[in-house]
Amino acid sequence: MANAVEIAIEKIDEYKSRIGRTLGTPMRLRDLIRQVRAARTMAEERAVVDRESANIRESFRDDDSPWKCRNIAKLLYIHMLGYPAHFGQMECMKLVAMTRFTDKRIGYLGAMLLLDERSEVHLLVTNSLKNDLTCSTQFVSGLALCTLGSICSAEMCRDLANEVEKIIKQNNAYLKKKAALCAFRIVRKVPELMEVFISCTRSLLGEKNHGVLMGATTLVTEMCEKSPDVLNHFKKLVPNLVRILKNLLMSGYSPEHDVTGISDPFLQVKILRLLRILGKDDVRATEEMNDILAQVATNTETAKNVGNAILYETVLTIMEIKSESGLRILAVNILGRFLLNTDKNIRYVALNTLLKTVHIDNQAVQRHRNVVVDCLKDPDISIRKRAMELCFALMNKTNIALMTKEVLIFLETADAEFKSECASKMYIATERYSPNHEWHLDTMITVLRLAGKYVPDEVVSCMIQMISANSELQAYAVVQLYHAAKKDAINAQPLLQVAFWTIGEFGDLLIQPTDADTTAISESDVIELFEAVLPSTLTSLMTKCYAVTALAKLSTRFSHTNSRIEALVRINQAHIHLELQQRSVEFNAIIGVGDLKYGLLERMPIITHNSLNAAASSMIEPEEITSQQDVLIEDASSSLDLLSNLDLGGNSTSIGNGNNDLFSSNNAVMDILGGALNTQNNVAPVSSDPFDIFGSVPVQQSSKPSNRPVIAINAKGVEVQVEVVDGWKNEKARLKMTAYNYTPQSISSFNFLAAVTKAFEIQLEPATSTNIPADGNTTQFMNITRKVPGSVARMRTKISYQINGEEHNSNGEVNEFPGFRDAQKGMRRRNSESTNEKKGGKKNNKMTRRRAVSPENGTSMTSNNCWMSNEMNGYGWKARGDRKPKEKRVPFNRPTPKQVYEALPFVRRYFMYWMKYTFDKEKLFINTFQPLKHKPFYGVPCGGIGCGAIGRDFRGGFCKFSLRPGLVEHKVNVVAADQFILSVRDNNKCVYQKVLSAADICLPSGQLSAWDFSFPKKNVYYRLVLKIQW
Repeated sequence: MANAVEIAIEKIDEYKSRIGRTLGTPMRLRDLIRQVRAARTMAEERAVVDRESANIRESFRDDDSPWKCRNIAKLLYIHMLGYPAHFGQMECMKLVAMTRFTDKRIGYLGAMLLLDERSEVHLLVTNSLKNDLTCSTQFVSGLALCTLGSICSAEMCRDLANEVEKIIKQNNAYLKKKAALCAFRIVRKVPELMEVFISCTRSLLGEKNHGVLMGATTLVTEMCEKSPDVLNHFKKLVPNLVRILKNLLMSGYSPEHDVTGISDPFLQVKILRLLRILGKDDVRATEEMNDILAQVATNTETAKNVGNAILYETVLTIMEIKSESGLRILAVNILGRFLLNTDKNIRYVALNTLLKTVHIDNQAVQRHRNVVVDCLKDPDISIRKRAMELCFALMNKTNIALMTKEVLIFLETADAEFKSECASKMYIATERYSPNHEWHLDTMITVLRLAGKYVPDEVVSCMIQMISANSELQAYAVVQLYHAAKKDAINAQPLLQVAFWTIGEFGDLLIQPTDADTTAISESDVIELFEAVLPSTLTSLMTKCYAVTALAKLSTRFSHTNSRIEALVRINQAHIHLELQQRSVEFNAIIGVGDLKYGLLERMPIITHNSLNAAASSMIEPEEITSQQDVLIEDASSSLDLLSNLDLGGNSTSIGNGNNDLFSSNNAVMDILGGALNTQNNVAPVSSDPFDIFGSVPVQQSSKPSNRPVIAINAKGVEVQVEVVDGWKNEKARLKMTAYNYTPQSISSFNFLAAVTKAFEIQLEPATSTNIPADGNTTQFMNITRKVPGSVARMRTKISYQINGEEHNSNGEVNEFPGFRDAQKGMRRRNSESTNEKKGGKKNNKMTRRRAVSPENGTSMTSNNCWMSNEMNGYGWKARGDRKPKEKRVPFNRPTPKQVYEALPFVRRYFMYWMKYTFDKEKLFINTFQPLKHKPFYGVPCGGIGCGAIGRDFRGGFCKFSLRPGLVEHKVNVVAADQFILSVRDNNKCVYQKVLSAADICLPSGQLSAWDFSFPKKNVYYRLVLKIQW
């Protein structure tokens, strides 16, 4: 029966609307809403909206129409649906200018929805707002205040700020609260206008109306956040705010403000937020609010969300200000109760807040560790994420074993998006707090197994670095990783990568006999692992690259399985992946060169740094670091001895004389390693000017050269530089710190702190001044004593200062001091000398300067400078810029009928591959239908294979680039706009310019006409040296 009545009413309304439209009356808003809802498709809805929009436009042409309010109301509904309604802006302005309240209400509503700062009509509303702000009717003034707060621009704020101030000073509470909120929007838009409202805002906090108090609190909060001076001004009002909050807390039942038994929780939250800002870093203000915060924390009910919201703001305030320790424990306990709440949102808020406050009071948060661990099992993904982050924040040396066990249980069933972050943080935590290296390794092997393919590459490199840097761990690590790879040979690709690297480096330790209780591992067992993994299609390309490199190294460590190793290395010689194919081909060639492979495939030097250890302190003591550095120096020296014994076709010569006969090497090898070593005393020093590449006249050096300062901290406009004044003398050195103030304001209470490792002691002298003016500086000296000879100095720095009463802190780290570099090099040379003497005496070889020979005609390429000849010396493919190839090669394009028949299956597969990429509009890796017309000019990419790289030919032109992984693109001709240009300017006037390329470039007319492409081809020299990399 009710449905029939509703249908009848709708029919009557429809007939009335039709009759009204025939008499010139426009459609009512509810009729338009009904028609839009009745549309079955988007096309029907657009037709209804377009038809009504046309009717509204037609009615706007009649200035005397009595239906303007109805048309604007319908237009606003059309705007809410997302259709264009900008043509109604002027009609809104006309309604605003009307005298009736109903017209003004619709006009201002339309202005708030249809106008913004970019519209030209926006300027016309300013005058109407100014008139209505002074209107005697409070409701009209309220409309103007709401509109001003919604659409105010910077110009409008400056024009009407004084009018808003006058309203704030009135006695009308209805207008005061609206004016306070309008002033809040004005201050947010134009912060410099806050001076207009400071005097009148203070009186608002004495009002009894809760709406006025809430608006005033919001305005004061915004002004305090914008200006430190205003913050200091309003700190005097802390007792007033405490009194208001206490009245709210102790007042009885008030039906006007009561929300589930709590008096005006919205105002309480606003006041607590303002107290948090006023009490930050202020002991006096904190003491005034400690008691009321304790009362709020203990007397607020938690049965409803209203009470929980107040307690949450209370906790944030307690943790932000300098509150007492007992009050902070109370706040953490409140968050602990939140964790037991059944509401997921409250649990998430508690975890998020504990994560922010764990560094303030770690012991108080540790009491709720079991509840946090239980949150790892919560079905809500956001709660699990925050619980995981909090678990890592709670880890320390005492609970690392227990917390690691819980995190590993969580990692076993965790979602994919958690495993990557969990693996990274687990490595940092175990590196920082693990009791020993064996436990660290076992834990990370379990993490690699559970996280699988989601382990980041940084964790893999860090695992490799840890094994490389700890010699006592290598034998244990290679055995454990081998067994782990045996158990899970496919699923955990990062685990296989670490295992293959370790087996390749320390495979000889794997087959050595160990304890009697353990099963011996043979060479055949190790090769079986590679035979199971390498041919598998489930193995990733990166893992295969690790495996091929490991097999190449095992060929020098194993003696009975070389044939199987060579067969495995040759498997991927025709692989489609370029890097894997290159490794397979090159390592197969290296394995067959005889004794040379033992030098090329020896163990890598110790890796001393990884990408994650910056966040964790090292577990190695300073004495161990020193011993490892000595091992590194000894390994480097032995590497030079090994290279000197290689017969690469050069003449053996000696270097230096007297006590400087430290190194010996082959001339060509030294060229590859970066040029000849020169230790004679009578040789002129190399110029320190980076632009003096052709060698300048030697300059007499001063007896005490100045050292380049190191930037230790550069943040917030303050820069701290550390400079070595006196190098190591009797294991003592003197440094100078200079702090520069680049901010426009003066700095006061400047304090500089520095810390060094246990191998050093540091003493800081007083600074010249603790106040630094704008664009000024201050200096401070420090003395360092080295307790462990040969240790490398590292320093962590921290500064604290105040600007306008606000505290600032910055941290930094210095890992290398240029003034100590020479002393450290001398220490390495002395260690190398003693090592060479132990191995059998000194080796004296003289290096003679040779003249580079042109690969074309055998003539000498002489020059006035020795830099060019030294660079062109040594092995490699050499060419000059005017070289013209003598051979003409034609690509093979005519296969035999037999070859065509044998290639038919490949043609079918390639055609499907070509169709897929062509329809997807993507470039092919190999496009047989559009072969490139190569020219004999191309060089190699200036970067690694597998990453973004650009390539230059031997004339200096850019013609090859790889900006998409795996896809190398060629240009038959040189890209004209991609060039290096050398320009010399004198007072912003170019006196010399030259494009550093001798390639043949055809420039379109009018393009790059200002560039000089006349570089002499005979002055371009090119030498290509290919290096074998891991």
